[in-house]
Amino acid sequence: MNQDKNMNKNFHFNLFNKLPDAYLVVENGLFIDCNEAALQLLQTNIKQLKELAPASVFSAFNNINLQSTTKLAASEYGKQFISSQMSLPNASPMHVKIRLTIISEEEKCILVQVAIDQSPGLIQANNRLSETSTQNTQQLIHRIFEQSPIGIALINSKSGKILEVNDKFSAIIGRSPQALKHIDWMTIADPEDFEEDFRNMLKLSNNEISNYRLNKRYIKPDNTEVWVRMTVTSFMFNESQHPLHLCMIEDLTELMKAEEAFRESELNFRLLFENGPIAITYHRLIYNEAHQPVDFMCIDANKTYKEYIGIDPIGHKASNMSITTKSNTQKWIKRFNRIASIGKAQRFQEYIEMNDRWYDCAVFQYKRDHFVAAFLEITKQKQTEIKL
Repeated sequence: MNQDKNMNKNFHFNLFNKLPDAYLVVENGLFIDCNEAALQLLQTNIKQLKELAPASVFSAFNNINLQSTTKLAASEYGKQFISSQMSLPNASPMHVKIRLTIISEEEKCILVQVAIDQSPGLIQANNRLSETSTQNTQQLIHRIFEQSPIGIALINSKSGKILEVNDKFSAIIGRSPQALKHIDWMTIADPEDFEEDFRNMLKLSNNEISNYRLNKRYIKPDNTEVWVRMTVTSFMFNESQHPLHLCMIEDLTELMKAEEAFRESELNFRLLFENGPIAITYHRLIYNEAHQPVDFMCIDANKTYKEYIGIDPIGHKASNMSITTKSNTQKWIKRFNRIASIGKAQRFQEYIEMNDRWYDCAVFQYKRDHFVAAFLEITKQKQTEIKL
């Protein structure tokens, strides 16, 4: 029994050091421990780390009351990544994101996860000072594994069997830890993602790569899908006779749903843009060296607008198109400049001599020096008004 407990502690100790993102432990407002990735990121050792104040390293800590873990747990810092600046001696400041997890309320102990902006690091360090090998530290690392904000699983790379999972992994996949330990990862993976995953696993097993990351789907017991961002890295464990790897996942389901809804909305808007009865065109103002508006260029236009003017205007300057005279172009430039620079939308009616038509026009600023114009032909309406 004691041997099993020691193996379990050793496993969690090795796991903590192997995690690709940087993790630090803060207790009573001071750094007391970290993993290898954190030492590599901070370019320090464990002794020097303990002499640093969290607020001197991460700017976000200036807004955090580290002595009140109850308030911290209810704050935004424990629910999502928060942008922060990381400052190190003799180094340029670095933009990072941090997320905090309460480990012990009584001991005011906090786990700090650090990810470099744009690309959370997959950092592996070669050396680890022996100060974290005590029994208390091993127990702390066990808590970190269990309370980590990301799902973590230890998997036999040869058989695919799941050997160990934390509660977060189990919650994301929708299966109990006991159930997961009786299946392999292929059983719960979406078949459409299997080929890419297996190809990367083969490279990992052949030591062609040390880790990989992809978005994939798992199938829950009720046959619903859960999207995850998965990071897989090889894992060396002395007691193991088989190749192992760590699988770390974050739930992306709500994000993927939002992206799908956005794509569908964008498609519907594009269909309406292209096929609607209103002519719509998108332009950019052109300035001379004195920053005076001298022309405007069409960036996009729908089918109705192209039918109105009889040509495809995209990529052309207004002054180069035969649908307008020079004097008319200057008049439009002055009007569009007021809208595109000030940002105040305008609606007006305009008669175009070149095609002998009246239009109801609405123009608004899309961003500075860019504007969108919509035209609805009202020639028959105006002719009726003139007759009356």
